[in-house]
Amino acid sequence: MIKFYKKKKEILRPTTQKIVESLINILGESVKDSRILELYAGTARFSLEAVRRGAVEAVIVEKDREIMEEVRKKTVKLGFQDKIKFIKSNVVSYLCGNNDTGYDIIFMDPPYDSDEYQKAIRLIEEKKKLNNSGQLIVEHYHKVKLPDSIGFLMKKDVRKYGQTVISFYERVG
Repeated sequence: MIKFYKKKKEILRPTTQKIVESLINILGESVKDSRILELYAGTARFSLEAVRRGAVEAVIVEKDREIMEEVRKKTVKLGFQDKIKFIKSNVVSYLCGNNDTGYDIIFMDPPYDSDEYQKAIRLIEEKKKLNNSGQLIVEHYHKVKLPDSIGFLMKKDVRKYGQTVISFYERVG
């Protein structure tokens, strides 16, 4: 597991190493040779670990320049700079304005008080960001209720880690 720096901002709530490790283990071999999109990336622990485990590409979308620069330094230190692309943007704006498609795994971890969960999921589905066998993984607070389906995305699994919940969606139809 990749260790990360201590948070510089009090608003940053990085995905714990325990949860990232669990997610990577659940995904298993599907991480190898995959294309990753990480939305609301923060420290980008998920993408960094996925690349370490064999993902061929990770696109990290984060609106905070300072946090993104810290992650960029970490990717250079780890030798991952050729496999990770950084996008400084608001996630909804990125999803509306970017035509990249065909991601194998999309991980999104909005701030727990965000009102963008369903809007972002809907845009991922409408813009066909996931390939046909891809998975969308959403980290959220246990009090946030996500729908069982949005368009062709169906919730397939839910894992609980204390107050954190991970919802897994797959494309159907």
